Amino acid sequence: MRILFSFALIALMLACKNEPKPIEKIDLGPAKLAYDTHPEDTSLTKAYAIELGRAAHQDMGDSLAPYHLLKSAFLIRSMPGKPLTSINDFKGVTKRFPEHPVGAEAAFQIAFTWDEFIGNKQEALKSYKAFIETHPTHPLRQTAEEMVFLLNLAENPSDLIDSLKKMNTESKE
Repeated sequence: MRILFSFALIALMLACKNEPKPIEKIDLGPAKLAYDTHPEDTSLTKAYAIELGRAAHQDMGDSLAPYHLLKSAFLIRSMPGKPLTSINDFKGVTKRFPEHPVGAEAAFQIAFTWDEFIGNKQEALKSYKAFIETHPTHPLRQTAEEMVFLLNLAENPSDLIDSLKKMNTESKE
């Protein structure tokens, strides 16, 4: 019995000895509090986005890392002159976490940013179609399909008139 106890004790000591060093967690409190207090201050927004990115990159295995990166991209997008930077950040999230729900959200946000923040309808259309193809079962798929429809209508306004006429005749029947 003593021998078994000794082996168990040695095994336990060896297991504890091989533990990785704990990662120093970044305290997001001060940056978050400053941002929450004055969200209109772009320097605070940038500081909070940087801290979120730093926290995520410090431990990519942390379950919060994808959410930190996504929120950082949202914050960057909200800053004047930074929507293109946020597209690169969203792309980074999709590459690092392609199977994670955050990766799909980032893919949708790429298209949305092209459309609403930059105004490049061709890139938006291409990005929405890529989202639909890559994430066919995602809850945002229907929204992406509607955006494709609307962007196509914007390119061909006569299609809207034809669609309305068709809907009108169908409703009368």
